[in-house]
Amino acid sequence: MKMLAQCVKNKKFVFSAIVLIPILLMIFLGPVIAPHDPLEMDTSHTLAGSSPAYPMGTDEYGRCIFSRLLYGVRPSMQVALVGTLGAFVAGSLLGIVAGYAGGKAGSLIMRCVETILCFPSILLAMMVVALFGTGVRNLIIVVAILYTPHFARIAHSSTLKVRKMEYVENEVSIGASTPRVLAGTIFPNVLSPLIIQVSLTISSAILLESGLSFLGLGVQPPAPSWGQMIGDARSFLSVNAMYIFWPSLCLCLTILAANLMGDALRDILDPKLKESF
Repeated sequence: MKMLAQCVKNKKFVFSAIVLIPILLMIFLGPVIAPHDPLEMDTSHTLAGSSPAYPMGTDEYGRCIFSRLLYGVRPSMQVALVGTLGAFVAGSLLGIVAGYAGGKAGSLIMRCVETILCFPSILLAMMVVALFGTGVRNLIIVVAILYTPHFARIAHSSTLKVRKMEYVENEVSIGASTPRVLAGTIFPNVLSPLIIQVSLTISSAILLESGLSFLGLGVQPPAPSWGQMIGDARSFLSVNAMYIFWPSLCLCLTILAANLMGDALRDILDPKLKESF
């Protein structure tokens, strides 16, 4: 209850929730509330402005932009959420094991993980997509691989701080197994910074997926995606500026809200960090 009260008092958390909750609901309710099939073409109303039939106008094929926005949120959020979950699990496991083991073994694990950081994210993502093909599944794998080192580094540094604490040494002294120490004692005490990293990674993953779709390496047409819609709308900016405005607005608001959620969680879960800035 105390944490819930802190969340309600935090303006950044409230703003983020107001933006993100409807977007998450769109994943499930989008097909229900969409006025048209996102693939349905109406060649008599191409690049049309807003109207009762098409609230946000139509694209170059006469498809409803509003309906495509509602459907387009699904691949973006699916890639971001599932990919971030994979990075969280893999990175946390590797980081905690490396931090608890220490020595050469721990250093070897971290050096192997951090090798991924040597490559620019977008270039590595493009290379993986070029080798294994496009699609939501491959984009999820890309996101999981790219952001595993970020979680691993946070888990590793946090584990180094808590592994010598009395409560950890007490667990070891009573004969607790290593998995029990890692999962039951260390992991709960390093969870806060990892949760903060989750929100930041989600925003980065959405931007990465949109960038790849913008370049034609993400979700393939005719399936809608916000990044793909922005890429398609470039050629028609002078004809219908609202075509590029709506997906750009949705993308910007989502990324802004996810980043602010990270800041809010940092303030709530670790007030000392707030005081240091």
